[in-house]
Amino acid sequence: MRFVICMPAFAADGLLSPRSAEAYSLPMRGAGMIAMVCAVGLCGLAGARPALAQQNQPASVPKRCEPHTVIQVQPKIIVDGVSFTGEAHPPNLSRDQMIALIGQSAAQSKTEKFTKVWTAVRSAWRQQGYFQAVVRVTPRLLSSGPGWKKVSFTVYVDPGPRYKVGSIRVVNTNAASKLIFSRNGLRKMVPLGWGDVADPEKIHAAIAAMAELYTRHGYLDFSAFPVVHIDNRLDRVSFVLELDQGRQYRIGEVKALGLPPLLEKALHKAFLHGEIFDASSVARFCHKEKWVLLPPLELAAEHIERNQKDATVRVLLDFRRCAKIPPPDATTSSSLD
Repeated sequence: MRFVICMPAFAADGLLSPRSAEAYSLPMRGAGMIAMVCAVGLCGLAGARPALAQQNQPASVPKRCEPHTVIQVQPKIIVDGVSFTGEAHPPNLSRDQMIALIGQSAAQSKTEKFTKVWTAVRSAWRQQGYFQAVVRVTPRLLSSGPGWKKVSFTVYVDPGPRYKVGSIRVVNTNAASKLIFSRNGLRKMVPLGWGDVADPEKIHAAIAAMAELYTRHGYLDFSAFPVVHIDNRLDRVSFVLELDQGRQYRIGEVKALGLPPLLEKALHKAFLHGEIFDASSVARFCHKEKWVLLPPLELAAEHIERNQKDATVRVLLDFRRCAKIPPPDATTSSSLD
């Protein structure tokens, strides 16, 4: 018998990274302790800041001129029946709520395999501590037409034992350096304690919050690795969060494209040479100056260049595809006043 556990990898912005579902298959050893390391890379900055800027985007945004883009419209998914074999739903959800969750996930699926349905069902069980839940989702196409598909699902779930939290520790992988933030403070960012239901998504949320904290203070290379110890005899799960803080980066050079002189002056006042580089500062600048970053503009790797030798960053910001949001009235003052 083999034990399969899957923990998604998160980027520094809290979004799923390209390694969004890493599965680890480990042999079961009865009541023995199983240790598994799930590598979670958290230093990626691609797309992080535009995502933050879009949260502040007003309801009405001027259109921008862009090359013609072909948009493929996904067919509408109509779920006509869900049958369960094994357990139908976790303790916190009713059968109807589970069916609604499956319907929502099916509507968001972009492939005929409906992997989002499997992910949603499995996540619902894992959030309730069922780490070993075995989930199988079988879709069946009933009929289809132009722009729509009618499907049904058969869902099988073997939840296995329900695990509770044992211990949670935060450790520094570099013994030669001290943690920048207090160990106790970092531990409090994990909203789980001894005896709580072992919810892996709360662990991931805590790691994402730590990554955001560190990148705001210039630690762009920060990464975290949750080591999971499962005790099948006691049905307990313990976590060790191994932190690699990396180096602290400061601002070396800032260049901008597409900004008028007045705003370019404000930009250089906001990013002073030698100051600690805050990875979220670009979004705050755009919001303050009433600029909104619109997709597909992203602060990709080529826009933030790291100099490992002197621990500085060169920032290139391209505002040529940004929309300028006009002030609500003529009396609005500039941040340079």
